[in-house]
Amino acid sequence: MPDLSKFILIEKRSLTRWSLAVFPRDISVADLRPNGKLEVRLTNHPRKAIQNLRGYHIYYQLENGEYWVEIDADYYLPRRFLVPLPLPAPPPGDDDVTLTDINGAVLAEVDLQPGVTYPFPSGATLVQGEVLDPAGNPLRNATITVTSTTGGASVSGFEVDHKGQFVLFCNPITHDEIIKINGKAFGGGRNLTLQAFDPDLGASPTEDLTVEEGKRVFRCLQY
Repeated sequence: MPDLSKFILIEKRSLTRWSLAVFPRDISVADLRPNGKLEVRLTNHPRKAIQNLRGYHIYYQLENGEYWVEIDADYYLPRRFLVPLPLPAPPPGDDDVTLTDINGAVLAEVDLQPGVTYPFPSGATLVQGEVLDPAGNPLRNATITVTSTTGGASVSGFEVDHKGQFVLFCNPITHDEIIKINGKAFGGGRNLTLQAFDPDLGASPTEDLTVEEGKRVFRCLQY
């Protein structure tokens, strides 16, 4: 039985009137509501969401069916995911999208990943790069895997933007360990191996680097 207390914050008037609530959040850097302008929309439905003061984008009285949710934001990678109403069991989702059934309605909690224009705080430890095909053209459908060369810790699924660019926020960090990367648990050393994966070209050659606290490192992953 889910704890309904936090869902009272979505809409105090009723827990039954709303159909879908989308809650974008920034867990990578601030663990707070996202920075900058953000738009949530349903690509196959003209109705606009109502945003409350706590950052929930709420849709009322949607008919049963499948809805594609799109999120565009100033400083984050765009997101697009499918929400079925009612929610089946087990619910769909991925590492960045959690769907929860609340009395027949659906709460979609979405972890946004920062883009290269994100206003990172002073002293941020960053790995920035791009993914290119053999001709030097950007690959916009690639994902990045990061592996520690000491200890074997690995985390994957970091997306690139439409220019094939990516940024990895490596904080918090200690003298010998990166605790998280873009909000995802890592727990590996500072010596890293980067590799891209493209649906058409497969795995890229790897690039090795050493992360330095408070500095930005750039790498190009080219097939």
